[in-house]
Amino acid sequence: MNELKHDTDNRRYILKVEDGQEAYVSYSLDDKKMNLTYSFVPNELRGQGVGKELVEKTF
Repeated sequence: MNELKHDTDNRRYILKVEDGQEAYVSYSLDDKKMNLTYSFVPNELRGQGVGKELVEKTF
């Protein structure tokens, strides 16, 4: 299973994938609401459900 880490300094959640690559989602905070502002999945991992896993684990 891929590990999710919270990088509070950079306001991002990082999903560490088995082969050492990383996908991440950045966010902003507004009145106690978290707004996801940007997501990144490496080209090699696209279409494999990594982005879905990232967002589901973030929430």
